[in-house]
This record gives sequence, structure tokens and C-alpha cells, in this order.
Amino acid sequence: MTGDNDAASDIVQESFVRLYKSLGDNGDIRNAAAWLYRVATNLCHSRYRRVRQSDRLRHEPATQNHVASSPEDALTRKERLERVRAAICELTERDRLLVMLYQERLSYAEIARITGIKVTSVGKLLARAIDRLAATVTREETV
Repeated sequence: MTGDNDAASDIVQESFVRLYKSLGDNGDIRNAAAWLYRVATNLCHSRYRRVRQSDRLRHEPATQNHVASSPEDALTRKERLERVRAAICELTERDRLLVMLYQERLSYAEIARITGIKVTSVGKLLARAIDRLAATVTREETV
């Protein structure tokens, strides 16, 4: 959600610090994984509002996570990754969160607990978010 490994590491660390402090206060957390996701999500949202992440991501060069077979392939992958990142930034906050949690392979029940959406609505909302993301990426590719 941050588009920045260092910021993501900071958010993960802060989430676990908050979990530790919360356990020290009352020790009553029924689902620690969902609690951590919610805290991390809130921290991401706070960061997003502070630094206006979408503007930064649209102008920041994408990083390569794999070796390309040729310079042309590397350029194509880089351009596609930049289009996907820009398209993700265009999604609403809820859609971005749904796509990211789905990408983390969480179940619909876990996504529902984290987002506060009814379990019966997660699939439909996620499908719509993915459709909007795909449409935006496709539109960007044809421009």
C-alpha cells in the first residue's frame, strides 16, 4: 500500500509495537492477525494522507524485482508496473485496501474483519475493484 519498502517496514514495526503495548495493557485481543492488519491499514492511510502518496508514486520510477531477458523486456515490465501503480493510486481507499488484502491471499472472512465489510459483500466489492483496476490499466495501455 505504501509503494516504499522502508515505509512499509516502519509501518510493520509500529504495528507490532502497538500490539505489544496493547497486550501489556489488557491482553484481550481475540484475533491478533486481523487486529494487526487493521492497525497497519490505519497507519498506511495516515501516511497516505500526510505525504500524498499518489503524486509521489506516479513520478517515482518503478523498481525491478526480476531479471529481464532483454533491455526491451525490462522496459516493458517497468512501464507496465508504473501503469499498474498509477491505476492502484486511482482506486478509492476501500478498493485499494481490498485489492491489497486479496493479493496477500487473505480469506473473505479475514478481509471482512479487517475492513468492516460484511463477508457476503466482500466478493462483489472485490470483483468490482479488480474490474476498475483492470479497466484503468487497459485504458492507460491504449493511450
